[in-house]
Amino acid sequence: MRIKYAILVVCLLSFCVNSETADLSLNSTERSALSGDEIDRLLSQTDAIRTSDFVTFTKNLSELSAIKNSFSESQLCFYRFLSAYKLGLSGDVEQSIQQLQVIKEDCEYLSITIRVESLLANIYAISGDYQKALTSLDNILSQIDNVNDQALKLLIYSTAYVVYDLVNQNQLSLDFSQLVIDQKPSPKQWCKASVYKYVALINLNQLGIKETEIAEVLNHCRQQSENIYAQVLNVNWIDYQLKKAESKQETNLIHQSLLASDDSIVATRYKNLIVFKDSLMARILEKLGRYEEAVEFAKKALEGSASLGNSQQKIDALDVLINYHQSTQSYKEANDYLLKKNLAKIRYYSDKQEKLMAYQTIKHDSMAKSHRIDFLNQQNEVLVLEKELAEKSKANQLLLNYLFASIAVLLLYIGYRIKKQQEIYKSLSEMDHMTKIYNRKGMKDYMEHMLPYSQEKEETVAFGIFDLDLFKKINDQYGHTVGDWVIKSIVKACKELNNEKATFARLGGEEFALIMRDSTLNDIAEFAEACRSAINSIETVYETGHQFHISASFGITTTQISGYNFSRLMNDADDALYESKENGRNQVTVYRTAA
Repeated sequence: MRIKYAILVVCLLSFCVNSETADLSLNSTERSALSGDEIDRLLSQTDAIRTSDFVTFTKNLSELSAIKNSFSESQLCFYRFLSAYKLGLSGDVEQSIQQLQVIKEDCEYLSITIRVESLLANIYAISGDYQKALTSLDNILSQIDNVNDQALKLLIYSTAYVVYDLVNQNQLSLDFSQLVIDQKPSPKQWCKASVYKYVALINLNQLGIKETEIAEVLNHCRQQSENIYAQVLNVNWIDYQLKKAESKQETNLIHQSLLASDDSIVATRYKNLIVFKDSLMARILEKLGRYEEAVEFAKKALEGSASLGNSQQKIDALDVLINYHQSTQSYKEANDYLLKKNLAKIRYYSDKQEKLMAYQTIKHDSMAKSHRIDFLNQQNEVLVLEKELAEKSKANQLLLNYLFASIAVLLLYIGYRIKKQQEIYKSLSEMDHMTKIYNRKGMKDYMEHMLPYSQEKEETVAFGIFDLDLFKKINDQYGHTVGDWVIKSIVKACKELNNEKATFARLGGEEFALIMRDSTLNDIAEFAEACRSAINSIETVYETGHQFHISASFGITTTQISGYNFSRLMNDADDALYESKENGRNQVTVYRTAA
């Protein structure tokens, strides 16, 4: 159900350029008489309307199907891509993905490959397969230097800002949307890129966003009949203002603004947007003291979110209902909603963790900025090259230039391949492949970058080491297969606690590290205790067929105690861990400095 809904969102939030629909119907005589150029035009026109006029798009595909035996190889590849797109749009997404994968293998034309990977990246991201989405995105970004067609480049950059938005990489979504804006795209593309830009800025909580800038984008999108995009930005902007509102008067103005947009939001028929609006209205009314009305909107948001999974809007709506029932002393209802909220939060943060893990695996840290710099540099390089070529008229000089250029390209290609290999090896060397968390080297690199940054920002870093109790006994008695299951299960139990500030690493064997950014001693003590309790509660019989007990001992410290020195943090946490072991195991001990 989720993936079928996903392709609907791909259609609604398509980044392709819409064009005016033309009547491209052909009779049998006209079909048989089409030249190669006319077939190219018909394919291009059909592609241009695939997101704006599904009826004509389907009709054109039928016309093209009747003459596909006369297609060239490249035209057939283009036709197969459009057919696979139609399958997905009609709801048969799994079959669409399969066909797109086959097209990737059969067709070596760059324009087709990029279109296929762009569509796959969006489908995968929306359906929750974040690693495949980022892999498809990486494939097209690596081809950017081979693309000369401006429309194709814009397609790649647009895919990037959409996918990065879906995996919560707001800075990268901002960079790529700005990259599209810099290249002076069509009015529709400018609307979509600008919406993603300002949504990213809002999500990054950037200061200094001007209301006049938001109004300019909203007006522009409405003029382009892009009401969905206008309302996506509108509700995000209202949400941003509500979080900053301090007085009842400000909240009233925000309420009026949302009321004025209500019909336009409902007219989009976009479920995510309508749920966002209802949840937002519930929070506004609660803040204004209109509790009964707030409850009605919160319930509407919950009903709407039933088919959409877990989101921040669902959690916010549940908060409103919990607060209301607690205030009316309806404790059973409050408790029921509290249980639902906790389950929604666990699933919501688990999804965020999956996105982060997929992103860290693919390593897209600086791609957007480098492409933006490349775009600006290429314009200058072209002008310089044209001037040099005009001044060099002798044939032998031209030959030398071509020779040097070939050597330079070869060296760049070799350098690029080496760099890609180094990135792969670096990723492999930093990851523990059993648990999918940092290994000792990865943790050391992470700490050596993070500690100076935190010290400069005057943020406290909390650090802990924990070790499984009597793990050798489990290995010896039940075997290494069960031992491996235990290792993976304790990491899973701790990660499911969904602390966004926590990072885990496996130091080796059954020993692990816990790093918490911008966290106090009390924060890590509470979280370490929650981890200890979760580990202690792991059920073993169902998965292993054996009944045994799992526990862990923790030693913790912070930079306020041990300073911003990685070795000192390790030593002090290890001393505290030793004290936990000495005092009976299965406990959390805080490092205490000597008197």
